[in-house]
Amino acid sequence: MGGAPSSKKADFLDREMTLYDMRVASRLHDNWRAPRRLPDGTFEPRIKVVNGRKFDIANMSFRELPAKLQYENLVSTKIVCSAVVEQMENNTRCSKEFVEETAETLHVQYQSRHVDDANTDWKDLSAEEQDKARQFVFLAIDVYHDMHHRTPARGRTVSEEIAEHSKKSVEHAASKRRVTTAW
Repeated sequence: MGGAPSSKKADFLDREMTLYDMRVASRLHDNWRAPRRLPDGTFEPRIKVVNGRKFDIANMSFRELPAKLQYENLVSTKIVCSAVVEQMENNTRCSKEFVEETAETLHVQYQSRHVDDANTDWKDLSAEEQDKARQFVFLAIDVYHDMHHRTPARGRTVSEEIAEHSKKSVEHAASKRRVTTAW
């Protein structure tokens, strides 16, 4: 039986899906398919079968992927994003040790969800595979900074700009619905 996992580790999947998670998942998919880009702007096909249907996942955006594939990507994304958010909320620098620890946690969690795959300890992974996990962590850190840090040129965070744009869009839509009569 063993001890229960700490609530911090156990409940990361229960937290609300955020714009941050979606951006990281989308960028991760885009980064994966970038080396497959062909001169005509499409991508070298990568066929995946989901529920008996074939999908060319290289030529689909993250949002176009079948739900099952989005889910798998989002589980990994939430592991990494949760770690980054916690690190940033504690005002702690994302050190080399943090990146390494988070990449290893990502691998361990992946292994626990894919018990049919060959179980390989982190230390036994190829340098290339370890680097892929580290790059995922760096990507999540970059997206976090893009969304939460002010830049001198803008003076606002991306999140603040999105909120303002959304508010203006709602106000604009509401003003279109008003019926005004000039008497």
